[in-house]
Amino acid sequence: MAYDFDIYKGTTFSLSLTLKDSDSVAINLSGYSVSGFLRYNYGSSGKLCDLNAVKTTPASGIVTLTVVPSGTAALPCGYAFYDLQILNTGDGVITRVLDGKASIHPEVTY
Repeated sequence: MAYDFDIYKGTTFSLSLTLKDSDSVAINLSGYSVSGFLRYNYGSSGKLCDLNAVKTTPASGIVTLTVVPSGTAALPCGYAFYDLQILNTGDGVITRVLDGKASIHPEVTY
């Protein structure tokens, strides 16, 4: 599933998402860990930042991504790409559940 979002430099980025399966049913994230990173492009070896994915309501599939202001301020303006993966802690299977493009906008106020 693809989802694009905007990040504004120097501000707190926070996005809550409900992860769903191919039948649009929320994924029960109990027994899973989640992770996501922002990169220049899909093939980049270096990470721009950790999206600090946290299961906020695991049974309902709700995950929150957060980057603090100092983290967003360090990002280059333009476009970057991300994916969000879940790891089944029981069998070790990793599944990509979301990916897309982040538009990074410059800071004007400071």
